[in-house]
Amino acid sequence: MTGDLISTVRQMMDQTDLPQEIFLDAIQSALMQAAKRRYGSTEEVSIELDPETGEICCYVPKKVVDIMHSFAREIPIEEAQKIDPNVKVNDIIRVEVNTGDFGRIEAQTARQVLVQKIKEAEREQVYEEYKEREGEIITGYVQRIDRNAIIVDLDRTEGILIDGEFNRNAGYRRGDSLKCIIMGVENDERGLQILLSRNHNDLVVQLFEMEVPEIEDGLVEIRAVARDPGDRSKVAVYTNDSSIDPVGTCVGVRGSRVRTIVDELDGEKIELIRWHEDIQTYIKNSLQPA
Repeated sequence: MTGDLISTVRQMMDQTDLPQEIFLDAIQSALMQAAKRRYGSTEEVSIELDPETGEICCYVPKKVVDIMHSFAREIPIEEAQKIDPNVKVNDIIRVEVNTGDFGRIEAQTARQVLVQKIKEAEREQVYEEYKEREGEIITGYVQRIDRNAIIVDLDRTEGILIDGEFNRNAGYRRGDSLKCIIMGVENDERGLQILLSRNHNDLVVQLFEMEVPEIEDGLVEIRAVARDPGDRSKVAVYTNDSSIDPVGTCVGVRGSRVRTIVDELDGEKIELIRWHEDIQTYIKNSLQPA
């Protein structure tokens, strides 16, 4: 049985970047559950693993008897005294057992526990990775379109765009590339769930940060965003540098920068407004035609 477990582990190690300690812990848990099924309890069962050699030893308590009736729970006095010459009948002795003696059911239990433990560790790893990225922009691909949601293929997992977080008139198709904001990451009894949005104002802000180096460098600032997702966005920009035109900088040569953002937002119109600390001037700027 141990050989089958090691083979399963090697296959899974080739498919994931989980640390070795996770796999060693998973093997130990798997063998403990197999021992529990065979011996009825794991209170005094111990599993020892050598991470260097891969050698696995399993020790279980057995009752010393004159006549053995249960191989799993008893050991004849003659065999017990080879381990401990001072042992007596009715004593409990710690005996090393060959996991290869575990039956088909125990082996199946061990494999199930092993796979479950590793999947749980992978899910936790992915959860921690994406939890740290809440609020960030991410690129995914349309995997499936349901009636009220879009399932997005992400790296090592998937996210969901629920109704109200995407443009229903965009006509997305399977395989389409989408940039989204990670709104929330949940890991509960239902599994890992990554909530995405294409309608959040931060998507516009971060798209401009990606396309306009002057924003990333702090020379131009986005001071406000007003958005009707799928139709129009107004973006107020500002700079302290009198030599920089913040609107023209964001538009780009022949509109190249803003056009890239418009394309990503499925044709949503972008109006860039020069922000001003004087509210009347700011309102005047916002009312000017794009």
